[in-house]
Amino acid sequence: MQVVPVELGDRSFAGHVPEDMSRMAVGDFRAGLEVVGVRDPTLVATLDNCPEGRSTWPPRDLPPRGEARYEFGEVFASGGLGVVRRAEDRRLGRVVAIKELLRDSPDAQRRFAREAAITARLQHPSIVPLYDLGHRATGEPFYCMKLVDGASLDAKIQETRDLGERLRLVEHVIAVADAIAYAHDQQVLHRDLKPANVLIGRFGETVVIDWGLAKDLAGRSDSEAEQTTRSGQRSRTGEDLTEVGTIVGTLRYMPPEQARGEPVDARSDIYALGALLYHVLSGRPPFAEVTGDALVARVKAADLEDLRERVPGVPRELAAIAHRATAARPEQRYPTAAGFAEDLRRFQAGRVVSAHSYTVAERLQRWMKRQRILLAFAGLGVAASFFAFKAHEASLDLCSGGAAEIAAAWDGPQRRVAAGNFVAAGAAFATEVWPRVASSLDAYAAAWTAQHHEACVTHRRGEQSDPLFDRRMACLGERKAALAEATALLGERDPAVPLHALELVGGLPALSRCSDVAALDAAVAPPADPEAAARVAAVRDGLVKLAAMGRVARTPAALALADRLVRAAEATGHAPTLAEVLLRRGELRLHDDADDAAARLQQALLTAVRAGADEIAAEAAALLVFVRGRQADGTARGLAELPMAEALVARLPPHDRLRGLLLNNAAVLARSTGEFTRARGLLDEALKVQRAAPGPARVEAAYTLTNLALATDDAAPREAALREALAILERELGPAHARTIELRVLASLHTRDPRVAHALLRPGCDALARFAPGASPDRARCLAHLAHHADEAGDDDAATALRSEALGLVDPHSTLVEDIVLRAHLDLAGLARSGHGDAVERLRGVLVTDLAGDAWWVRERRAEVLLLLGLHLRASGDLAAARTALQGAIDDFVAVAAIASSVVADQQLARARVAHAELAAAAPTDPAWRALALLDLDAADHWYAGAGEAYAWRRHPLRALRRQLTEPG
Repeated sequence: MQVVPVELGDRSFAGHVPEDMSRMAVGDFRAGLEVVGVRDPTLVATLDNCPEGRSTWPPRDLPPRGEARYEFGEVFASGGLGVVRRAEDRRLGRVVAIKELLRDSPDAQRRFAREAAITARLQHPSIVPLYDLGHRATGEPFYCMKLVDGASLDAKIQETRDLGERLRLVEHVIAVADAIAYAHDQQVLHRDLKPANVLIGRFGETVVIDWGLAKDLAGRSDSEAEQTTRSGQRSRTGEDLTEVGTIVGTLRYMPPEQARGEPVDARSDIYALGALLYHVLSGRPPFAEVTGDALVARVKAADLEDLRERVPGVPRELAAIAHRATAARPEQRYPTAAGFAEDLRRFQAGRVVSAHSYTVAERLQRWMKRQRILLAFAGLGVAASFFAFKAHEASLDLCSGGAAEIAAAWDGPQRRVAAGNFVAAGAAFATEVWPRVASSLDAYAAAWTAQHHEACVTHRRGEQSDPLFDRRMACLGERKAALAEATALLGERDPAVPLHALELVGGLPALSRCSDVAALDAAVAPPADPEAAARVAAVRDGLVKLAAMGRVARTPAALALADRLVRAAEATGHAPTLAEVLLRRGELRLHDDADDAAARLQQALLTAVRAGADEIAAEAAALLVFVRGRQADGTARGLAELPMAEALVARLPPHDRLRGLLLNNAAVLARSTGEFTRARGLLDEALKVQRAAPGPARVEAAYTLTNLALATDDAAPREAALREALAILERELGPAHARTIELRVLASLHTRDPRVAHALLRPGCDALARFAPGASPDRARCLAHLAHHADEAGDDDAATALRSEALGLVDPHSTLVEDIVLRAHLDLAGLARSGHGDAVERLRGVLVTDLAGDAWWVRERRAEVLLLLGLHLRASGDLAAARTALQGAIDDFVAVAAIASSVVADQQLARARVAHAELAAAAPTDPAWRALALLDLDAADHWYAGAGEAYAWRRHPLRALRRQLTEPG
């Protein structure tokens, strides 16, 4: 099993780490694990139910499909057609929602089947996805769908205390309209839209549910009379419940033509959207004042109370949007759901909406907000107009233009295109990633608007000088440009963008900087010459694009752009700009070309110091500490850079990010020199700084936590730190991001109990399969690590099956070390095409070409290859060469343990020692060798005993081996 080198400085680590398992204690894992390993009477009670011998892992007898796959739980929702209950999917180990028929009849079954088919067809982030369809043993049908953990929009409305809080729910109405616009594009009408059929998830996502009354305009349908009205008794009596047997739908949200039994089309759903908006704004359902026959009469007449008469504070434009959508005649409504959503977005952005007729005064007010200037009046002839305007000016918000500005970067069209790209990328991206991305962008745009408004207001009140206001606006301008660049990338049909989308939006520059007066004062001013300032501005626009490209892994294109920006910055003659471009150019090569990165960062440091750009100089120096440590004689060179970096960071106003970065990198150097106590102290201090910074823990804190874990000897705090780091990367980067997977693997490799390690890693491999199906080297390596945990748990069959699956995902001609190691494991099990001879040749080859260095991570990888080589040589009968290889593996593992011990290295060292002892037992004529082998055997047994009951199966054969070594030859 390959051990990936880990050198964690700056913001990187190399190494490889279920969904929320990162926040669970080790004991929490054991309770629900499939047991991996061999039964032993010394094992704890959690293993008492294991079958004798080695368990089948993963289980060979997965639950069958259909009802037996699910463990049905309690009912938590019901409607006119069926009930919804929680259930556990025993095949995939997840909690789902299952819908079953409320009544069993041919008509009900037909409707149920149509609902399932329509739900399955609609693939949109705001429509609940259908997973499976089946029948109970007694024949009743059911279908399985995603369980949305949250509350209905109805419940959210009830929780609000005033109109201001309800206005925040308008964004969910927009999301519902987007989903309905998509459904209409697919020729599907919902026909039962209401707040109870809209769920707000715990991540802020909006999901439209219950398509039981949907009408398929494209396929075969029932007669209009059957689909819209039926004679007979109502199955429900409350007016807020779906009706089946008379009028389909919910009366309070039903358009008049549907209530009258007339044909319906997309505009009927638009009426329901308007009724939904009406409920959100008023806090009560439409027609809340009437019931029974009076309710039916009012619905048929579309006699809806004026919204502003019910709630006078409702903005006029919103009231107009709601009333247009709920117009009595379909042709008077919005023609499309997308048009309804667009008007709502225009309102949120402070733009003119199509539903409202503006007065001359309103248009003048909007024009002034947009222009943000004061009219210049001249002459006595306009004096009366001037004073009339000044009297009205107090009621105007002259600082409200920010919403319209930011809408140019993030608005309805960008949202729709991006959402479509996530749907095209796959269900996992559409349902798991897009809602978080959209919510983050919404929050960023709202926060930008608030900052813009606050800066304008304080400047107008004379509380901030003109130069400071200009700097705040310039700072906000750069952040608006960053948002526009991010949304432009999200609008591209590039499969890599959805995978890195959370990193892209999470890396948007912090808005808090634009209100930090000390930081703004310390920033270097642009050139005074307008032409030079324009050239500098163009370079800075390029830096915004460069940052976005780097976050979506477009490294070659980013390098080319960075080189062009260096030349452009040199032409400006503005040293601070050149220093920043050099800094960003150096950052791009931090992890793959230390020499190039160091040269660029050194240039950036010198240029920034000469220009007085202290913050750029400090960041370049802090990164130099890291990158020097990766060069030849790295530790000494990194330590030489440290005093300068410390001095430059100390000169800045309090800067938690750079201080945390420097402390982390200094800790990596301390660890390299064996100063583990000092390294832990520096990392503890770095973590305090990063956690004290405003906002949530970010990626930098995850790297610090990872380095702290690797510098910690005690298993419990080490595993806890790794899981906390994993939780951060899951949130900030997503479950299938390369760095998240690397950390998940790393955490599993530092978890002693191999069964717990498997439970920690398996969801990462599953995420890769979910987000990137097909051949994938990353998934192959994940499965290979998973196979290692199976080995350590004693399940050779499972380990072999995992390695076979992994091998099928990589290039059969690959010369990468990890792929050669993977094939060698399969050769050892006798399942690969080649034999021991080919494996020996390949392993000896990589020892010469790839593993000749003395760095600890090279020695760790070399030890793994030597262990495999020794096992192959023993199997082929070359005992002398096997002894040499195994002794070399032991020596390298022991040397690595003195610098950077890890669980996986300890596991493989114990295995090498046992293999060495087994080899000596086959050489009865060499007492000295046997004596050395006994020492190896005792050391291995000591480690297994201390590692816990999970290794009891490994200790049992050692007793017989010890007797064999101690008996006279």
